[in-house]
Amino acid sequence: MTAYSLKVRTRRAFLRPLALAIAVVVLLGAFLTNENVSSLRDDQMRQDARFLLLLASHEAEEGDAVGDIEASDPLSPARGGAEGRQFRVWSARGEITRSAAMPDFGAPGAAGFRDEVADGQRWRVYVLVPETGGIGIELAEAYATRWRIVAGIVLSLAVPLALLSAAVIFIGSRAVKRALLPIERLSSELDQRDGDDFTLVTADALPLEVQPLLVALNRLFDRLGQTLEREREFSDNAAHELRTPLAALKARSQVVERKLRANPELALDLRRFIEAVDRAAGVIDRLLAFSRLSPQDGFAPFDLSSVVEDVAREMAPLALAKAIEIEVAIAPGLGFTGNETGIRHATRNMLENAFKFTPSGGRVTVSLDLVGDEVVIAVADTGPGIGAGEERRIFERFHRGQDPQAGSGLGLALVERVARLHLGQAEATRLAPHGLKVCLRLPRR
Repeated sequence: MTAYSLKVRTRRAFLRPLALAIAVVVLLGAFLTNENVSSLRDDQMRQDARFLLLLASHEAEEGDAVGDIEASDPLSPARGGAEGRQFRVWSARGEITRSAAMPDFGAPGAAGFRDEVADGQRWRVYVLVPETGGIGIELAEAYATRWRIVAGIVLSLAVPLALLSAAVIFIGSRAVKRALLPIERLSSELDQRDGDDFTLVTADALPLEVQPLLVALNRLFDRLGQTLEREREFSDNAAHELRTPLAALKARSQVVERKLRANPELALDLRRFIEAVDRAAGVIDRLLAFSRLSPQDGFAPFDLSSVVEDVAREMAPLALAKAIEIEVAIAPGLGFTGNETGIRHATRNMLENAFKFTPSGGRVTVSLDLVGDEVVIAVADTGPGIGAGEERRIFERFHRGQDPQAGSGLGLALVERVARLHLGQAEATRLAPHGLKVCLRLPRR
C-alpha cells in the first residue's frame, strides 16, 4: 500500500486546474492583445501617414522645404528614436527627407504594409502613395514598441490573476487544514493510548466520509476488548486455581519439615522445595498484577509520597534481615493522578529487586522527587549491577540475566508496564564502581 498525503493530493486537485486555467487565460489574453494592438497600431500608422502626407503637400504648395518639417506632438511620426515611429518622404525626383533613426530599407516598396528586418530588429513598414503620384510617405515602427505595449497589458492581467491564485491557494489550504483537524485529533488520541485501551473512539465534527472508518474501528476495538477481557478472566481464574493447591502443598511441606528436623539433609531439601513453591506463588501473584493492570480501571488522584513511604516501610524487614542499610528521600505532599495500585506494585518490585541483589552490609536508596513536569521514583543499590547493554533488557518479561534462579523475571517488567500505562518511562543506569539505579518516570497530570 502506497502512502500519500491527503493535504497534498487535495491541493493538487484544485491547483492543477487553476494553474491550467490561468495559463490559458494569460496565453489567450496575450494572443488577443497582440492582435488588437497590431490592428490599432496599424490604424494609427495609416492616420499618421495621411497626416504627414497632408502636411508635406501643404508645405510643398507654400514653397517651403519639406525637410524643415518639425513635430511638436510627441505621438507624431516625426518623433525620432531608435525604436519609435520613423518616416521618410520622397517624390519623383528622389528622397526629400527622413527622420534621423529611419532605417534604410532601400527603394520604397508597393503601397500598404510589410515587415522588414534592419540592424537585427523587426519593423512594421507602411507605404502611402497617392493615386495622383507626387509625394510618397513611408512610416516604420519597431515591433519592440508593440511588444512592450502587449507586455504591459498582459502583465496588468497576469498580476491580478497571480494574486487571486495566491489568495485561492491560501484560503484553500486553510480550508483543507481545518477539514483535516478532526482526523489529526483522532490520530493523536489513538497514538497516546496504551496498547490495552480498547474503549470506543469518539470524535467531534468528523467528516462524513470518515465516519464509516470510525464505526469499523470501534467495532474492531470492541472485539479486541472482549478478547482481552476473556484472556484476563482466564488468567485470573487460572491464577486463583493454582494458588489454592500451591498453598496446600506449602502447608503440607512445612508439616513434613517439622517432622524431619532430626534429618537435616532431608529437611534442607524440603526447605528448597518450599522456596520453589514460594517462587511459583510469587510468579502467580505477579501474573495476577499484570492481568489486572488496565487503562479501563481509570486514574484517580492520590498522595504519591504516602504510597512510596508505605511501600518502603513495608519492605524494611527485608533490609533488616540482610543487614542492608536503607535510605529514604521522599518529597513530602507530592500528589499524583494515576493507577495507585499499579504504582504501589511497581515501587515494591523495584525495592524487592534491589534487596535481592544487594549483599549484606550494602545500601539501598529509595527516593521520590519532582523533576520538571515528571515525578521520579528511583531505587539505587550497591549490588553487582548489570552487564553492558542490559539496561533495556532487564525490563523484558521473564528476563533473569545470568542467574536463572534470580526470580520470576516479571518484577521489572511490571515496572515497565506501569510506566507505559501512565505514558512514562522506566530507566536503568549502571552505577560506579558497581550497583544499579532503576527510575520510574511518570508525567504529572
